Amino acid sequence: PTFFQSISLLEEGITDEDETLTKAEIFKSILAILAVFSGFSELLIHLQSRETLLRECLSLLEKLSKYSQPKIASNTTTTPESLVKQSLYGLKEHIMQLIANMLYSNRHNVNLVYEDKTKLVLILNHCRPDMLNPFLTQWAVLAIRNLCQDHRH
Repeated sequence: PTFFQSISLLEEGITDEDETLTKAEIFKSILAILAVFSGFSELLIHLQSRETLLRECLSLLEKLSKYSQPKIASNTTTTPESLVKQSLYGLKEHIMQLIANMLYSNRHNVNLVYEDKTKLVLILNHCRPDMLNPFLTQWAVLAIRNLCQDHRH
């Protein structure tokens, strides 16, 4: 399946069906690869030209936010190993990394986010700690920085 068809597989994977969960894990790996690729300027140019990719990432982040609340450290003993085994570990982080990089020095993509203020609020809402997404806050702050850079509003 294509990247966009895989989004529905991820949503199905949240229902804990073993076969679909495996497909969701494959999708999560592909998303992680795209996030890493977005860190290379020669590849970022091609990713930034995909308006649909940014829209789908924002939509997926919104859906995931409805399914799962941030897991915040508590007094219970949760080991890092048990967190990594959870199917959603790092997923929002990869999505936010991709969004932040797609917004970097790209006025068209920044304007897409500003068109729908709920997307801006969505990014701002991810500026809080989440044990399942250790670097989510940092990527959200970078996305906000990229949204504000050279923007007159």
